[in-house]
Amino acid sequence: MADTVLKIDKSASFYDTRFQELVRIFISSVYPCSIKLAGSSNSSFPLNAVYYSEFYIISSPKSPDIKSLSKRINHDIQTLQKQKYPSIHLIYLVSNEIFIERNDINKYNLSLSKNGYRVIIYDDLLMEELLIRNHKPPPLPDDPDLKLSYGILYDVPKVEQSVIEEIFTFVNSDLKNDVYVPPFEKKYPKLQNKVKDNFNSRFYKEVKDIFDSNWSNKICVEEFIKHNFHRFESQLYTILYIVRNNFKKVKENTKGITDFPVNNPVYFEYLAEQILQEEKRSEPRYLLAATAIILFFFEYCDFGRKTMEDPPSLFPKLDGRDDNSF
Repeated sequence: MADTVLKIDKSASFYDTRFQELVRIFISSVYPCSIKLAGSSNSSFPLNAVYYSEFYIISSPKSPDIKSLSKRINHDIQTLQKQKYPSIHLIYLVSNEIFIERNDINKYNLSLSKNGYRVIIYDDLLMEELLIRNHKPPPLPDDPDLKLSYGILYDVPKVEQSVIEEIFTFVNSDLKNDVYVPPFEKKYPKLQNKVKDNFNSRFYKEVKDIFDSNWSNKICVEEFIKHNFHRFESQLYTILYIVRNNFKKVKENTKGITDFPVNNPVYFEYLAEQILQEEKRSEPRYLLAATAIILFFFEYCDFGRKTMEDPPSLFPKLDGRDDNSF
């Protein structure tokens, strides 16, 4: 399992007060878990990080241009490779001034990632957007530019990422050891009729393998939702709303309705990606947790062709409804 590294240079002075405050809020809001201060005695850490966790390191080069940023990232990867450091995510916080086009960030993420080290670059505009989509207040409310972008982005319907984070944390924590996971081979036969109603026979084995490999996570998602529905009802409905709307738009759903055969198991992963932030779609831990959520919705027939044996949905407000609102 790939780890992620969050690193901030000890020697770096941030570009200005606004960017420094944005970075501080971004780290505490988006990467709050298990961040530690690396003291000078931490000589075993190869990149001389100030902050790190078992999952990530963030780096913030001072006022870089593209050339110096690329050089810096390549040097970091070479250092980690020489140390035989395991595959990780390297996250870099930079000024938006070095990117002319917004799509350039994704392009550089892909081109600079190598040898199992995944590079993710955030500029200040993307950090603001993620904070807004996490329903955080604007980092600097008196900044007119940020107020404008906040006003535009706040009305964009997005998944409540806090719930995704809660489910992800639960599914990947020691708490799931307390959840009883019934044997897959004993429970899956009850799903077979549903699978037959939703897929061609050539997909039966593939669907079974998907459930088998995600079975433990699916059970944990089910337990989490059952015990926390009252806490996150509106957010969970929002997640299901996005799943159902995206399912109605897939190519093979010729009627554009939720009660329609899934037809192709590739849509399980496709729908899982839709409920994740873009930068987390390539992280296996998040994608597995999101896939488990999709399998849970499928089993309870919140999308896909219904059968008489389906358990009752935990989302009664959607019973008999197939519109675009709650």
